[in-house]
Amino acid sequence: LTGNDADLPQELQKHRDRIRSLLYFSDNAPEGLMSSLDRHLPHIPKLGLIGTYTPFVTGLDQTLVRGSKPFGAGAVGLALLGEPQPKLERGFHGLKSISKTYSITSSASNLIYELDGKNPTKEALVAYNSVPLSEGETPATRKAADMYLGVLDESQPDSATPSFSMVYRVSAGGPSRGTISVDADVGPPTGSRVQFLHKPILQVADATVLQAQPGSIQFVAASSVGEHGQGGRSSNVVRDSLVLENVFVAHSENGVLISSPSSAAQLRAPSTWRCTVPDSWGSLQWSEA
Repeated sequence: LTGNDADLPQELQKHRDRIRSLLYFSDNAPEGLMSSLDRHLPHIPKLGLIGTYTPFVTGLDQTLVRGSKPFGAGAVGLALLGEPQPKLERGFHGLKSISKTYSITSSASNLIYELDGKNPTKEALVAYNSVPLSEGETPATRKAADMYLGVLDESQPDSATPSFSMVYRVSAGGPSRGTISVDADVGPPTGSRVQFLHKPILQVADATVLQAQPGSIQFVAASSVGEHGQGGRSSNVVRDSLVLENVFVAHSENGVLISSPSSAAQLRAPSTWRCTVPDSWGSLQWSEA
């Protein structure tokens, strides 16, 4: 597949009215295709995976295969026709809320200027410094750990446990100016309700796949090598073999593409979100007969 911000890929045009969900694998520049799918197919769940790097395997930066032919760019996927439509789920393994809920009162692009009318960097520092060290964590590893900003899922406003529709890594911020930026081309819009999140750097993440349910396809944003374990060393935890029945799970360090069907609860038109938070996942879930 190829696509720009205006055209629906030709392979999808003739089945457009019958498509109930979309599953695809992409190279590391999916923005044009994402925009096209969001514009023409806003009413269906879409799940994608950015291919892992393969230069030492195939000689291509990323390898996509259609039939028996490999490609180094573009996307390949499946348009799933007819009923039932699968449910799109997402999860964020190991993240812990460390703040109250704020409302974004001023923002633009990937910059957040105010939270409840206050300096967002100062609020982030207060939240960050309030979290006690986890077992095995040191001040040095705490300093190296990332902070995240989670957007509360407005479709579940009464949930006792916070549920997040999107999570962004906080990439920069300064107390004097107050503005924080998130690691995305476009961040959460003004009016979004958010919380600061933290993930201990020693968090072992292999349990992510345990959340995969029978009758599902799950894509996982894998941790970078050395991301877990003190000082970048690998974990010494011994892991047993695991068999998952009727489940497909795939990982990539380059992230997952998640797009829910449009809903009245959204503050803006639906758009595909590129999730690169380590050990987060998206899945298409079909109920088993």
